[in-house]
Amino acid sequence: MFLDDEDKQRFMTILSLKNENNGYSVYAYCLMDNHVHLVIDERQDSVSRIMKSINISYAGYFNRKYSRVGHLFQDRFKSEPVEDDRYLLAVIRYIHQNPVKAGIVKHAKNYKWSSYCEYLGENDEQGKIIDRKYILEMFHSDEEKAVKLFAEFMGKQDKNQFLDIEEEEINHSEALKIIHDILKEYQLTPENLKDYNDIMIRNKIVCEIRERTKLSQRKMAKVLNMDKSAINRIVR
Repeated sequence: MFLDDEDKQRFMTILSLKNENNGYSVYAYCLMDNHVHLVIDERQDSVSRIMKSINISYAGYFNRKYSRVGHLFQDRFKSEPVEDDRYLLAVIRYIHQNPVKAGIVKHAKNYKWSSYCEYLGENDEQGKIIDRKYILEMFHSDEEKAVKLFAEFMGKQDKNQFLDIEEEEINHSEALKIIHDILKEYQLTPENLKDYNDIMIRNKIVCEIRERTKLSQRKMAKVLNMDKSAINRIVR
């Protein structure tokens, strides 16, 4: 998606321009070379319309600059809903730590192309993209204290996976058979696992399924008829 810093800056400009009417809020972003993470509150616009508008504008710029034709984005964007504040903060931390996990920088604050430094009150050259007030107030009503607490939270180790894409060591049918065999030992089915009375046993089963199938949390949630956030809390 991005071949140089000019490309990343153009994407940031488009992200800002497309929201001139405040149709949505951006709570976090992180631009990597081959993908982008965004945390967006839709407000008046749907996420589909927002992403379509941004993608069309950026693809047009990219094709003109590099004299190319055709699609820039291989697939439709992937998205998932954020149901509560705790999950929201975990998602923001996860995407801010992307460059660290990728080995690009040692600390999130050293990566120019994310919203981390904007939360700290830095990175003014890229303009104000995010709605930082809403997030910071979750930490403290005093902005200075909120920024400090925010930085502490962002620095904690995060083993979560969001919109995770993992190489599966077994195919889908084999995974289903393993899941069936595991649940059979407890006289359970995917339909009644989530309502199992013994939470400790239920969590143990979910962890065993994760370990033996290597399915992503998203696929596990679908197969087991459970919320992905619940799966994430169990296996993280």
